Amino acid sequence: MQDRINVLVTGGAGTVGSNLCDHLLSQKTYNVICVDNYFSGVEHNIDRLLSDPHFEFIRHDISEPLDFAHYPGVERFKTAFVGVQEIYHLAIPDAPRAYLPSPAEVLMLGATGTKHILDLALRHRAKVLLASDTNVIGTMPEGEAITEDTRGAFDFLDPLSVLASAQRYAETICETYRRLYNLDVRIVRMHNVYGPNMHFGDGRFIPEMIERALAGEEIVITPSLTAAPFLFLSDAVDALVRVMGLRTPDIYNLAHPTLYPLQEVVQVIIALTGSLSTVRQGPAPADEQELYAVWQRSCRAVSIAKIKEDAEWFPVVLLRDGLSQTIDYMKSVRGLADLRSIHKK
Repeated sequence: MQDRINVLVTGGAGTVGSNLCDHLLSQKTYNVICVDNYFSGVEHNIDRLLSDPHFEFIRHDISEPLDFAHYPGVERFKTAFVGVQEIYHLAIPDAPRAYLPSPAEVLMLGATGTKHILDLALRHRAKVLLASDTNVIGTMPEGEAITEDTRGAFDFLDPLSVLASAQRYAETICETYRRLYNLDVRIVRMHNVYGPNMHFGDGRFIPEMIERALAGEEIVITPSLTAAPFLFLSDAVDALVRVMGLRTPDIYNLAHPTLYPLQEVVQVIIALTGSLSTVRQGPAPADEQELYAVWQRSCRAVSIAKIKEDAEWFPVVLLRDGLSQTIDYMKSVRGLADLRSIHKK
């Protein structure tokens, strides 16, 4: 009899995925099958897991169908007989320096990739958790907190909307499979998750600011970069596992309840790194307009009342502690992995 639950984690070599794989293995009740094609994931993130007998890595692009029969390494998990019971679908990248130069690939991951994962779930009657993003909401009036029912304005032809469009389609097809086939699919819309296993060349606000501080570069904060919530990885992983364990599938926002002024966040990063960087107010550099526009979209409040009530979840890691851990990690991998070497615009 199978004594462990078989779990598939797509995007398992990414920032959230690799931390989730590590957490699941630590519970001693899961066999973890990690799938990634290193589009934005990094091999270094899962190196320490490869020796675990309950972990198997498959290098595969989910834009193509996934058939376990082609990967003999999973036979020890008896996938031919019991399949997988849970699927965490995290394969749509959210690192700007990865997705901005590769819009077609991102759209295929959201559409074809998600369909392939849902078809796999149907075959095994597995539970699915889709990791989406609050950007699917679109723009909304300033000062309003995003809830799961918020519907903002959305320009689907804007090049910066490619990731949100991919995630919107992924959410739609997940909901369609739930409605048509009674598939157990739950959706978590994450917002500004950060922590260890982020790398240089990522492009999200916190790793970018850490990178610039470590290099002693001047940091520009535009007037549109006001305040944003930041959620540490261990809190995010805890939430994902709790949502997967809920009896009834639903849609949940996942964020930190506190809005942190971005200029203060940068000052904390400079202090923790011992950097000589200076901060000034001004317009975004000409060659970084897209990056600043992405960061601006993260400057909004997110309601987490629903996940607090249903999953009994609340973040516990303080921003300064989370930044310290993230800085220590990025220092330790400096020179080992840089997403710029993978994605060149």
